[in-house]
Amino acid sequence: MYFFPRKYYFVIRRPAAVMNRVAAERRKGMKRLTRQVSCALLLSCMFLWMTTLSAAQIKRTYRRINFARGSSTAVVKGRVPRDGFNYYYLKARAGQTLTARITSAKGTAVFTIIGRQSNNLLEGAAAVTDWTGELPGSEDYALHVGAQGVMGDTYTLEVTIR
Repeated sequence: MYFFPRKYYFVIRRPAAVMNRVAAERRKGMKRLTRQVSCALLLSCMFLWMTTLSAAQIKRTYRRINFARGSSTAVVKGRVPRDGFNYYYLKARAGQTLTARITSAKGTAVFTIIGRQSNNLLEGAAAVTDWTGELPGSEDYALHVGAQGVMGDTYTLEVTIR
């Protein structure tokens, strides 16, 4: 009557109960996989959100560059910190000429000059080691000192206003 031995009959033709059980196991596996992927995605998003939040909370501390009485030049020595920048500012008037020069032990220190109130980047003063130019307005000017690729480089910043 049977073409196959009886022990192989259920392999070829499975009853509905067996098919339902197999389908249920597959659904459980897919639910488990979906849950695992969802958890991994959620944890990744939380990690990115927390790192972005902590980066946004880095407080910038500006130090004023003071000129000695009767002097138009100031020298500042420092080390590029772990967060990447030291922030300085100085008061200057429109039409004055600002000259800034930075030297460093490893040769990687650079600076950028930005007007603090106007938030304007001075032309040609982005990531440079030497800059001279006439200031467009009377305001505080920020000097952001950083290093290209190397943290911890020591530097000497010389600023002259005439």
